[in-house]
Amino acid sequence: VEETFARAVVEGVEQDHVILEINAL
Repeated sequence: VEETFARAVVEGVEQDHVILEINAL
């Protein structure tokens, strides 16, 4: 369960990073 939660958090951060990059353009 902890691994799944951590993985979801990492994926969420990556998605936020991509959104920030798109907005930066």
